[in-house]
Amino acid sequence: MKKRTMFVVLELYSLILLSSNLHLRDIILKKIESVGRFKSLIWGLKSAVSVFGKTNNLWVEGEGMLHALHFTKDAQGNWSFYYKKRFVETDTYKMESQKKKPTFLPKAPETGELVAVGIDTTKPHCVVGVISADGKELVHKLDLQLDHCSLFHDIGVTKKYNILIDFMLTMRPERIMKGGQEKDARIAVIPHYGELDSVKWFNIEPCVTYHLMNTFEDGDEVVVRGCTANAAIIPGPVWGEDEFDWFSRGFNFKNVASNNWNDHKTIEDGMLFTSVREWRLNMETLEVKERDVTGTEYSMDFPIINEDFTGLKHQYGYAQVINSLASSKAGNDFAILLQLTTIQNMFQVPKRAFKSVSGKTKYGGLAKLHFEETEKQSPNNEGNVKMEYHWLPKNNFCTGSAFVAKPEAVEEEDGWIVTFAHDEDSDTSYVLVVDAKNFGSEPIAKVNLPQRVPYGYHGSFFSST
Repeated sequence: MKKRTMFVVLELYSLILLSSNLHLRDIILKKIESVGRFKSLIWGLKSAVSVFGKTNNLWVEGEGMLHALHFTKDAQGNWSFYYKKRFVETDTYKMESQKKKPTFLPKAPETGELVAVGIDTTKPHCVVGVISADGKELVHKLDLQLDHCSLFHDIGVTKKYNILIDFMLTMRPERIMKGGQEKDARIAVIPHYGELDSVKWFNIEPCVTYHLMNTFEDGDEVVVRGCTANAAIIPGPVWGEDEFDWFSRGFNFKNVASNNWNDHKTIEDGMLFTSVREWRLNMETLEVKERDVTGTEYSMDFPIINEDFTGLKHQYGYAQVINSLASSKAGNDFAILLQLTTIQNMFQVPKRAFKSVSGKTKYGGLAKLHFEETEKQSPNNEGNVKMEYHWLPKNNFCTGSAFVAKPEAVEEEDGWIVTFAHDEDSDTSYVLVVDAKNFGSEPIAKVNLPQRVPYGYHGSFFSST
């Protein structure tokens, strides 16, 4: 029998902890801990104290509850599933704690070398490193000598290059004071073992890109695909803005009416609309071609691909589709709960009243992108790539999706999309397994879980063999 395992490490932001009243927040924490329902959320929550005051608590990647779903195939070809959970502190998290720098480690194609980026508010602000495939040796390190510290949430790799998007969510005091991000954005194309003078920077339209789908070389061009929005959801509203109103307006996408970035960049409503964007960077002429490939019908994020094609040209991509109505209501519903006169009254509210409290962004379905096909029915002749959708039932939302290649896979799309989901009406969590080739059809499996799996984390798949 061959066992295959999907491990998911929580990386989430809990609305329960967004109250600006620190005393109230502490009471809520103690109450939640005592009832145990949200116990797995507590210990990874961190905050910082500075001259600006105390920050909202947020989830630290690499520490918390590990949810594992195991797939086992018997001799007759039947698959069975079972689920386990465990509280962990990973070696990576401990290493990051000692070094006081976060690292993100994708694998370079063919060599299997790990690519890391470290950021710091003091110099050096950004260092890119290449680590041997066995993880034991630092092969190369480059200080980009930036004059600012930016949040680099993701790093791309190709056969020859490492890719960073500097969308200027900087730690400059001036930027922090006013909120939002800087006006400029650019992409760095860095040879794997290159020095500073070999790095090429490409200026792009201002955007916010936390998650890359894939990067690869195509002739003289380096192609970068990722999910972009016009405003940063992190850290969210600051300096007196009503956070619930801010998120509700941000997720109100009815005013986004064009695939042209410039047409909706200044519209306050819909500022968190997220589309898949493609940049083509010509390494010879330094020309940049960029376009949205998913249009304005649906907002989507948390992109994934068949990881065997990381850093290589690919035909297909997948993403979670945002339910804009549910997301825009999430903040307001929670604000109403906070207006209850006492904390005791708050916890006497029936469970069904909490159905919109568990996250700001809610994903009501999955999308499949066909990059080599054009959508014939594209509205407004936007020239989007062909799209397929897999929708969850009403008031069901997914998180932590991952592509799992079939053991006998021949084609890129031979595999399953595995996603954790939650039914807010019945307050139950489950796992869906969707056939990537028959994307719009019924799931091939639904596995009910004994544990509530919260929204807002990344999922990864590892084969136990």
